[in-house]
Amino acid sequence: MSARPTFVYYANEMRMTDQYRHLLGCLRQGCSPTHAKLADRIEEDTREFPIAVEGDLIAIRRGLADGNHPFAHADLFVFTNQSALSGHAQVGHRGNQELQRIPFTVPHADRMAFKLHPLSRPEVFTEALRTVSRQTAGTSPIILVTKSHGNQSLTLTSLLSVLLDAKTAEEVDRAVEVLKSGPASAGVPGGSFLGPDFLLEVWNGIGTQKGVYTQCLQQACAGGEVFDLVVTESCNANFPEYLVDALPAEVRRFQALVNPTSYTNVPYDVAFERMRGGQSLPDALVSVLGEAFVRER
Repeated sequence: MSARPTFVYYANEMRMTDQYRHLLGCLRQGCSPTHAKLADRIEEDTREFPIAVEGDLIAIRRGLADGNHPFAHADLFVFTNQSALSGHAQVGHRGNQELQRIPFTVPHADRMAFKLHPLSRPEVFTEALRTVSRQTAGTSPIILVTKSHGNQSLTLTSLLSVLLDAKTAEEVDRAVEVLKSGPASAGVPGGSFLGPDFLLEVWNGIGTQKGVYTQCLQQACAGGEVFDLVVTESCNANFPEYLVDALPAEVRRFQALVNPTSYTNVPYDVAFERMRGGQSLPDALVSVLGEAFVRER
């Protein structure tokens, strides 16, 4: 009989905050199409991303339950920016009726993007994996799903960086003008694709690089962890072949999102239905990922 799995859900979500409200006000005062597109995107993201995370967690918790046992099929660890900024993560073990809070603190950050999105930071991702390891002690194979914005270089990142550091409308205007002369970014999920004006430096530039993400997994495996499945649900999540080759054998399967259709790309309800039909949970998840994901390993 296979060991009971541990499901780790790690969401670097974007939520409305005072800082984003201030930035929105500055952008709405601007007169260029870029100002308007950026403001529209922020409003969309702060609305849709939290809804997607909440929907994922409802489906995951429903799928893990069996009768009066909420965590019958796997232990569950939940890391989100919202909980991390309150100093905790959540865990549900067999026998728990609800998710329990556990301490999870994040170090000080100078950049506003890191302050608002601590889970984009590599040291926070590393600490999350250590938190799981301290409780499982390598006795439970891990299913890891990381959900975030991303780009060709970064697996975990926030939507914005430079603009979040601007404090006045004049600074926002100057930042937008500088950014308009930079390289164009790839497309992003949702309905407000910004085209060539949505620039790589706006599309962050700080966070957890793909090579560093790989190193974090290497460190966890060196500590005795085994990952039955790793899923990166972020834009341009596919990894270069040399980084996939660098993953230890303890990362058994690795799936990366390449063609996002919305803020929700994993049909968890279908996966858990297949699990109840006899598939293992990792097999069931892999079977529903479809063409939006590429199998890296």
